[in-house]
Amino acid sequence: MNNPVTPKEVYDSYPGADFLNVDPPHLGESFHDYVNRQGKQRLRTCGDTLFAFLLFELADAGSRADAVRMLNTAINDIVAVKSRIENEGGRHGQ
Repeated sequence: MNNPVTPKEVYDSYPGADFLNVDPPHLGESFHDYVNRQGKQRLRTCGDTLFAFLLFELADAGSRADAVRMLNTAINDIVAVKSRIENEGGRHGQ
């Protein structure tokens, strides 16, 4: 049984979602329908680029397993950038 992640789940679980400059997704609304209803530009400028990234990224997930894999990849990428910033200690040009 395919039980994909929905934009409502992303919105409802996102810290500070009530401060975003977008309407909440409807129950059962697909990513495609939500993006069309809100407009891509409005979502891109909703006040939180991480939220917008999650919506656009998870729209491509075919299953919950795909969504978890995509989130793990993003988390690993963020950790790698964070580690680099922490370890550079203000050194420039390296």
